[in-house]
This record gives sequence, C-alpha cells and structure tokens, in this order.
Amino acid sequence: MNKKDLDNFEKKIENSINNEDTLLDSEAVEVDVSDYDLSSNSVKEKMSKLPWLVAFFLIVIISIITCAMFLNSNPQTIFTMAIDKFFSSITDNISDNAYDISKGNIKFDFNISSNDENSDLFNDLSKNNFDIDYRIDNSNDKSYFKIINNYEGKESLNLNLYNDKKSMYIYYNNINDKYIKYEKNKSYKFIKNSDIKVILNGLNQAFDKVATSEKISGSKSSLDYDIKTLKVYESRLVIDKNNYKRVADTFINSLKSNEVFISSLSSIFNISSSDVKKKLDNVCVRLKEFLKESGEVKLYDFIKGIFTYKNGSFEIVNNNEDIIFNLNDVNDNIKLDGNIKVVSKSSRHDISLNVNMSDNGKIYNGNFNISYTNKKASSFGKVNIKNYVKESDLNEIEKLELYSKLLEKPSLKVMTKFMK
Repeated sequence: MNKKDLDNFEKKIENSINNEDTLLDSEAVEVDVSDYDLSSNSVKEKMSKLPWLVAFFLIVIISIITCAMFLNSNPQTIFTMAIDKFFSSITDNISDNAYDISKGNIKFDFNISSNDENSDLFNDLSKNNFDIDYRIDNSNDKSYFKIINNYEGKESLNLNLYNDKKSMYIYYNNINDKYIKYEKNKSYKFIKNSDIKVILNGLNQAFDKVATSEKISGSKSSLDYDIKTLKVYESRLVIDKNNYKRVADTFINSLKSNEVFISSLSSIFNISSSDVKKKLDNVCVRLKEFLKESGEVKLYDFIKGIFTYKNGSFEIVNNNEDIIFNLNDVNDNIKLDGNIKVVSKSSRHDISLNVNMSDNGKIYNGNFNISYTNKKASSFGKVNIKNYVKESDLNEIEKLELYSKLLEKPSLKVMTKFMK
C-alpha cells in the first residue's frame, strides 16, 4: 500500500466516525495489501511471543486440573455421583424390551423359614415353584402366559392366561374345558420395563435435586469394606427441623414437574396426570412426617450409603454384582439384613434376593430366585378364545364347582392358609 492510498483511506475513516455514518460503496477504496508480509516478523519477535503462549496453555491445563480436583472432592458432587451410581447399577440391569413383540420364560422359586408358629406353613409354601412361558405384544397391549405351578416336584396347577385391552381370559387345564372371561381391573396396567426405567430415572433426578439444593458437608474417612479398610470420602446431608419440609417439597416437586415420570405413572395406574400429582401431594405430607424424625444421610464415595433417623438406621452397600442392605429399628426391636444380586448375560437375567429378619426374638429367613429370558418374537400368534364363558354368567353352583376343584390342588390349599 503506497503512502497516498493509506492517507486517503485514513481520512475516509475519520470522516465516517466524525459524521457518525458508514461509508458508501461508491466511496470505498480498494486497498493493495500485496506488499504487506505477515511473516516478516524477525526470529527475535517470534521468540518473544513464546512465553505468553506457554503461560496461556499452562493456565488452561491448571484450570482443568483444579476443576477436576474440585469436582472429585466437593461433598455435593460426591453425594450426587454416589446417588447416580446407585441408580445406574439398577437401571443398567433392566432390559429395555424394545421389541414390539417379545417372548421368553420366567422361573421362580423361593425358600422361607421361621422359628415361630408359622414354621410349618412357610415350609409348605417353599415347596412351590413356577415355570412360565410368555409372549407380549406391546403395541397392541396383548399378552399370553402359560403358567405351570409345581408342588414338591409334581405339577399342581396349569393355567393359560390371555390378556387384551379389555378383558382377561383364563383356561384351567384339567379343570375346565372353556376359557373363562374376566372383566379386567382398569385401575392397573401391565408394567413395561421402559416404565420402570422412567420411574427410577425420575427418582434419581429428584434425589439429585435435593442434593444440589441443600448443604452437603464432607471429610476424608475410612470404611471397612469386605476384609479391608478403604480410605474414602464421606459426604453428609443433615435433615432436621430446619430443612425437612424443604427437602420433602423439593423431592416431590421434582417428581411432579417431570412430565415423563408423571406420564408413566398415569399409564401404569390408568389414572389422569392430575390425579397422579394429587397422590404425590399426599405422599409429600407423609414424607414430611417421616423426615421430621430423621437424622442424616451419609454417602461414602460410590460404595456405601447410611440413612439415620430417630430410632434406627438403614445402610446400603454396592458390592460389585451385589447390593447389600441392613436395617436396624431400635424402637420396634427389628433387625433386617440381606442382599440383592443381579447377573445378566445376553437375553438371560438372574436375580436373587436373600433376607434375614429378627423381630422381637422371632427369626425369619427368605431366599427368592427369579430367572427370566426375553427375546424378539416374529409374531404374537393366535390364541383361540372363541369357546369361552363369562365369569359373570356362571351360576353359583358352577362357580362353587370350579373353585372347589381349584382348592383341591395342594399348592392352592397352602396358599389359602397363608392368606387367612
């Protein structure tokens, strides 16, 4: 750019600024920059800029490290991350069951014992096990279950159960020669895995909301874990007379504002969203009554959580595939401990629950095992229910005959004793 062109360009700029106006296209001057070389800086000039660049990158790196250290030692962060880790350990083992049509098998057995007057009854109940084949059509709200109940290793009860949007049909093999149609209870709907995940995620978010709204304190601590002692970070939320109402309101309001959560509950219980929110308001009242006597919640990194209240405590430990829990209620002299284990491989899922309870000297032990598979099915298939009779059309003699035959089954005899 020659001197004359440069002077003219500067005058244009000055005039435009003084007149508070912009240059017109006709006034623009094409500037020749071909002789201006950006790379003409000397080596000395380049080297003089290097310390500034190094300083800039050091500041960025130190900021990132400082941020990471803060997040990993901040009590509030530890608290929320521990909550998220706990819920993640549950939801990760729930299949989405994204298939429109699925099929599978469920096996269920249990063993219950006690040292009280119900010892023989529990022993008889434990002789039952169940083997269920199923098909589910999610898009059309249809399901079919073939249920076999074995008692002492022999078949006791054999049912075919079919559901559609309006009714339920049951075929009692070796008892009745027709399907019996029952009007479906409209207050309940089959719970889908996707709904369970939505509900758990909603609860997770509500707990996180409480954690980010309340003061969380923390300190380094040690924790006995298995056969070793670990150095951990302990974060604590104290719930007392000063904040128990606020904690309850924050928790419930988070659920009420979660439209996906509300929609899932509305679908499961077949009630309106407004009715779901009214029920949550009632839960809020009861929650405040409970929290009023609560003490504090402690979370140790992602390993252990302790909830203490006026008359006892509840502990939960994440131990790899196991979730271990322990309840101690001093007021009612109740102690309960156990664990839940979930193992998932491909389409197969195995769940075991072990519970031991002591209630004022009475001891109860329970072991429950569920194994189920879930796979994509090419079609739902037809279920021949044309030959059916409405349960409401059966006369009293026919009903008495049906239920008498059912009660002859050894497994149902025991179950009716248990329900008395």
